[in-house]
Amino acid sequence: VMDCLVHVVPKGHHAAIERVVACLEDASFDVRMTALKNIVSIAGKSNAYAIGCIASRLASTSTYTRWSSAECLLVMDTKGNREVLSQILVHIDNTDRFIRQDIVGAMVGVLLPSDYLIVIQHLGTPQMIEQAKQLQSDAIDLRKAAEAKSIQVRETNKPARKEAKRLEHEVEGAKRDLADQKWLDANPCLIVTQRKQGLLKSMQALAAARESVDGSNTPEWEAVEENAHTLKTLCLDALQAKYADDKARRGATYVLTNHIPGLSDFANNIAGGVSTAWKSSSSMSKAKSAFGTGRKTSTVSNASHASSTSSVKAMHV
Repeated sequence: VMDCLVHVVPKGHHAAIERVVACLEDASFDVRMTALKNIVSIAGKSNAYAIGCIASRLASTSTYTRWSSAECLLVMDTKGNREVLSQILVHIDNTDRFIRQDIVGAMVGVLLPSDYLIVIQHLGTPQMIEQAKQLQSDAIDLRKAAEAKSIQVRETNKPARKEAKRLEHEVEGAKRDLADQKWLDANPCLIVTQRKQGLLKSMQALAAARESVDGSNTPEWEAVEENAHTLKTLCLDALQAKYADDKARRGATYVLTNHIPGLSDFANNIAGGVSTAWKSSSSMSKAKSAFGTGRKTSTVSNASHASSTSSVKAMHV
């Protein structure tokens, strides 16, 4: 049903978004993954209303819903988005340590690599700070070696560029068809779905072909990625340690709000428990009741569960 929904309703339709996001709370793994696969097609990568709906599920009492919501934010255009980060921080002051732990994981997925260093510098232990400095120093040499290797690979893989060029034309043709309303109207849903699946396969093949041509899959680049992953893990560890401590967690939010560039613009929303995406949506009254100052976690969970249950029933119908 969700595969066809994108061809029935306009992209960004609020009712469709609510029903797809509600499926993140479904007990079935397949249903949750189908919602994850289709959310971008139905909402768009930068839809503030969709991101607000997804972020609210991070405080769910269901572990699987929290994990699915965090993954959903990763497929959206959220990297470095301070408004999205503020929406996540709205829910961080949860009394359940395990819920806070999963919210921190979602937060790190939205942070920029440059933010990792800021977090470690202000919230990490002295050992973490020294390790981060060493990683930052190593990253410069690793990147130089990787770029030199890429130049060498590009010179030796000129013939592979023809295959990459062919795949580029194939991808462009499929995108033209899927963007052509007349073509969509003239073909049944099955053909449209097959064309969409063919596009995804061609895009994957093109990505692999480009890697073999530009030298981005060399061991040298793997070392660069490993270095970046280690720094990200260090940032995650620093945040987890702070938010696991009931006494330190609120101070950690204050530090993030004041030291991560651009996040202070949303300080009032974080403190008041209302994210700007919800404030700007048509559901202002719903947002106030869900995220009002002095809210209780159980109230939020019950309200979210009730609305999600009705949405899931509507989706199945």
